[in-house]
Amino acid sequence: MRAEARAALGVVAFKRGNTNAAVQDLEAAVSADQAPKHLYRLAMLYVESGRKEKARLLFERVVSGGEPELAARARQALTSYFGVR
Repeated sequence: MRAEARAALGVVAFKRGNTNAAVQDLEAAVSADQAPKHLYRLAMLYVESGRKEKARLLFERVVSGGEPELAARARQALTSYFGVR
């Protein structure tokens, strides 16, 4: 299954309250495609599921990933969740 499709399934699973399935789907999406948008979504799910160290590492990758809008959101998340400036 394509990365976009797995990411979409992950978003649907999250909206339905199934965080574990959402994480699995987004991990599969990231495994297939390291796009910053997939990394960011997975990082947010990691925060939601208490996997904060994994989230921090992914946010840092998004910041260095080159997409300005997502990088700004990831920097904000690093500040909000981890006190990183």
